Amino acid sequence: MGGEVEGEASARNPATIADYKARSALYVPEQSRLSHLVKIPEGDDIGRATDEAIKAIEEANPELKDILPRGYQKLERSTLIELLRLFAPLHMQLDGDAFGFIYEDFLSNFAAQEARVGASTSRRTPSSA
Repeated sequence: MGGEVEGEASARNPATIADYKARSALYVPEQSRLSHLVKIPEGDDIGRATDEAIKAIEEANPELKDILPRGYQKLERSTLIELLRLFAPLHMQLDGDAFGFIYEDFLSNFAAQEARVGASTSRRTPSSA
């Protein structure tokens, strides 16, 4: 959806936060986009940059204030670097609503896991039965 908003923009008429909101799309500032984060040199403080990216998303989308996770500076730098490497190709692999796709994938995996857990506990019978 964000690509559609930007596709309709031009140098004379750039996309605005209002354009994204009109399409019920989340606006992500340039400095918060994955394409920007993956370009940060590995020697830089990637945790701090990620926390600042989250802060910028919240500033652009006040309804997300204090909802998005923080504390990326506490993670190992090597972990953040590896996560960025894993997520970097996603924009080329997913069409349309990537966030929605990932959300649905997490939900379906969670539901499948819960179904397995529920099935295994329902098969148990008390020893006194």
